Amino acid sequence: MRSGRFREDLYQRLKVVTLRLPPLRERIEDIPPLVEHLLVKVNQRLHKNLRRVPREVIERLQKRAWPGNVRELENVLTRAAVLSQGDMLLEEHLVDESATARVDATPPAPAASGKIATLDEVERDHIVRVWTLTKGHKGRTCQMLGISRPTLERKLKKYRIANAGD
Repeated sequence: MRSGRFREDLYQRLKVVTLRLPPLRERIEDIPPLVEHLLVKVNQRLHKNLRRVPREVIERLQKRAWPGNVRELENVLTRAAVLSQGDMLLEEHLVDESATARVDATPPAPAASGKIATLDEVERDHIVRVWTLTKGHKGRTCQMLGISRPTLERKLKKYRIANAGD
């Protein structure tokens, strides 16, 4: 409102009740029921059957800072579900938080040659990393990249990534 990008009258209309919800990192006791609820949602979306989450996995999830709050938790569970084979969520399915990009992180240094990678090069490298992580499973690769199968097929062909014609 102060910057003039949001109308004050609309703000007053929406501000009927103000709720303060602490960030997820301050509500770690909420993580087990959230995991249970979100896994139902993820299972339906991905046609999976994850039902069991060991105590160690819950404890590991409770140790994270969760700057993205519940949405980040759902994304972590979605990636884990894509990688899982059975009905149990394992620690190895969780993406290590140090491996995830941070908004305030320093950009990667240019290659030894001093050349900065093009967008195509970065995209190809990322697709190859995910392709390798999923062991060439196209459905899982699409889920992790958030793209459709035809888009994946096009990119596999464009970047000449192995088994693109399968």
